[in-house]
Amino acid sequence: MRMQDIPIETYDDDRLPWGDVRLWLALALAVIFVLLGLLFVLAPDAGAALFGLSAQISETLSYVVALGIRDIVLGGLIGAMAFQGRRPLAVLLAVSAIIPLFDVLLVASVEGFSSILNLLVHAFAGGVLATLSIMLFRTKPRRAL
Repeated sequence: MRMQDIPIETYDDDRLPWGDVRLWLALALAVIFVLLGLLFVLAPDAGAALFGLSAQISETLSYVVALGIRDIVLGGLIGAMAFQGRRPLAVLLAVSAIIPLFDVLLVASVEGFSSILNLLVHAFAGGVLATLSIMLFRTKPRRAL
């Protein structure tokens, strides 16, 4: 099925209703990013391994803590935008899809393709962000009569 074949839904306003699966997907993403961020901040060694970078590339693991703070902030923003409206959430997710792309480039430049699973996880994350963004952009609010 092509994207143009999918019917475009309409709502009376821009907010996502509680029963909309996209709201719950966004909130799940928010929780995942916050939890990942907390892991990176509280357990930098484990965070570095999960991210796909060996802890030995730096004498300190401060870069992992920075990644953790980035993910906590991103999760908070996604959670907040989920309640602000469909369009602000779609824009945030579209812009945020760039982050995993650069994560892939970072891991590949440091570790090469030896950590292919980590590269695929980052690419998948970018795909999820982009796909949910597209799903949100394809919904148009109804015009008032």
